[in-house]
Order: sequence, then structure tokens, then C-alpha cells
Amino acid sequence: MNNRNWRALWFYGAILVCLLLIVATVVDNRDFNLRREGNYAAMWSGLLLLLVALHAFDGREATKADDPAVARAWLVISMVLVSLSLDEIGSLHERLPSETHLMYWLWVLPFAATYAGLALYALVVLYRSEQYRKAALLICLAFLLFGSVAIQEEIEWRMNVARHWKPIRGAIEEGTELLGMIILLKATMANTKGLLSRDGRSVFPTLEALRAWRVPVLAIGLVGAPLIAWATVSIPPDRWNHGQPAHWPPTAVFLLAALCALRPFLAGSGGMRWTGWALGLVCLAGCTNMTLKIDSVRVPALMGLLVVAAIVLWVIDSRYAPRLYVPAAFALIAGVGIVWFASGGAFMRYWLVLWVALGVYYVNSTPANFQPSVPSSSEA
Repeated sequence: MNNRNWRALWFYGAILVCLLLIVATVVDNRDFNLRREGNYAAMWSGLLLLLVALHAFDGREATKADDPAVARAWLVISMVLVSLSLDEIGSLHERLPSETHLMYWLWVLPFAATYAGLALYALVVLYRSEQYRKAALLICLAFLLFGSVAIQEEIEWRMNVARHWKPIRGAIEEGTELLGMIILLKATMANTKGLLSRDGRSVFPTLEALRAWRVPVLAIGLVGAPLIAWATVSIPPDRWNHGQPAHWPPTAVFLLAALCALRPFLAGSGGMRWTGWALGLVCLAGCTNMTLKIDSVRVPALMGLLVVAAIVLWVIDSRYAPRLYVPAAFALIAGVGIVWFASGGAFMRYWLVLWVALGVYYVNSTPANFQPSVPSSSEA
């Protein structure tokens, strides 16, 4: 399959998943309803935003040497999308103080204004560059669609919508968000080379954030895991079953780990082994942790299975040297064992899941997965 086919599969595959989720929202399927929290639909939305952020970061890597201003603009876009991904899974804006409807908006507006200012700065810079003018217009349209969702929510709050119309109303609102994400994907994926580029001979950059974010993600995750867990368990449960902030970090890190395992394939550089595909699937399975109740026995069971599967695959694949996986494996097994046998509460489990994700990401992001090589002419 050539680059154009893979690019189409990457893009139209995302569209297909979005359409299926919209249908599931209309029929009110619990696990795939975009209006619900902590399910597969919420996971998809949050991770799609993160994937777009990775593509945007590639724009920064491609331009930082020749045009620092454009590089900063892509970095701003990437960071905005990362924060939106966090909000999508962690339900941050839904947790703002809202004793009254007016107070809710008084809390939301400063954050919205900040995002709008950052986005406007980045879009102006990108629009001035002839190369990225079309991308800037697409990104602007996507952000306008996101803004329209707030207007739709306000109209819904003021109108008494009949019960049988609410699923359709919800599908329209959530579909607007997904449309914005698809437009963002269209605007940013051209930044990423390898199999997703029209230029099959160029392999740089290809999801460079996987490498560039490695140290910050590991450092912040290791130190912040207990703080994130403590902050999350301090939030009282609510009747709307909002997503938990502690769900986003491990879910995001598991996606990064999966893409690290698959990067030789995505870069079009060859050398992809079956162990890489298997590791990618194992990590994607780890993303589903956010769909489980933290007090369920399935949480440590899932983490235990992932640890064992990852270690077996690391041992089989020679690119993962023992110096990489031995310390990670020891920490992961010890953590799973402690929580399993001690029946740790939500605090310990949130902490554990993030550390498991960090351990897998640490090994999967080995430099061996980032060696550049030019594809053959048949791959180009």
C-alpha cells in the first residue's frame, strides 16, 4: 500500500469512527454515546485531539530551524489541543463552580478568552506564511465549530427540548465537535512525513513529539502521579458520572507508547516486526483503563496482564535491551503486586495506572524506534 492509500486510511478511517459514534449517540448506546463520560466515545474524542496535537507538533519540528515564528505558532496550537484533550477526558470545565448558570459562565469565559487569544496569535502567524495559509483557515474553521458548541449548549439550556429529541440534539452537538476535530486532522497531518506524507522520500518529522516529550512526560508523570491521584480522589462523585482528571494522563501516555511501538511503520522506514504490532495493541488496550471504575478488580487485573504481555514482547524483540526493560519491569510488577494484594484504594490505583503507563512508554520510546532511514522507491 503506497503513501496516498495510508494517508487516506488514516483520515477516512477517523471519519468512519466518528460517524459510527454519532449513530451510537442517536440510539443511546451506553458504551459509545458521545454524551456520556468515561466510555469509549469519550476516549476516542480525547485521543483524537491528542493525535492532532502530535501532528501539529511536527509542524513545529519541521519549521523551527527556518522560521521560528511559525514553529512557535504550531507549538501553541499543539499545546492548546493537548489541554482540550485533557478536558475532554477529565471533564475539567464541567467541574467549574456552577451554583448558578451565570457563575458557571463567569468561570468559563476567562479560560475561553485565553484559548481564543492563543489560537488567534497562532492563526495570524500561520496565515502570513503562504505554505500554511490553507492550514490556518482550516484550523480557524475548526475552532469556530468548537465555539459554536457553547452556543448550542446555551440554547439547549434555555429551551425545553422534548425527551425523544435529546439524543438527536446531543448527536448534533457532539458531531459538531467531531467535525472540528476531523478538520484539524486534515489541517495538521500534512506536517507528518513518512507514510502520511505526499513526499514519500522524506521521513522527518514523524510524530517527533514521541521523542521530544519523553523526558518531560516521564519527569512530570513520576512526580505528579500521587498529586494527580490525590486531587482526583478529593473530587466528590456526582450524579452525571463526569470523567476523572486522573484518567487522562495514563490514557494519553498509553497512546504515546502505542505510537512509539508503531513508529518504524509510520515513518515508512521499514524494520517493523510483529512484536511492534503486538506492543501497539497492548498499549491501546491500556487506553481503555478510563472506561473502568477505579475500584473494580479489573483495573489491577488489566494492568497486570499488560505488564506481563509487554515484558514478554520486550524480551522477544532485540531492539529492547535489558538495560531498558529490567528496571521498568521490576517497578511495574512491584506496583501491580502491591495494589493487587493490598487492595489499595482509589488513590493507590490512580497512581499505579499512571506509573504502569509511564513504564511502558519509557521502554517503547527506546531510541531504536527513532532511527531515520529513507524508504525504498517502492514504498515512496
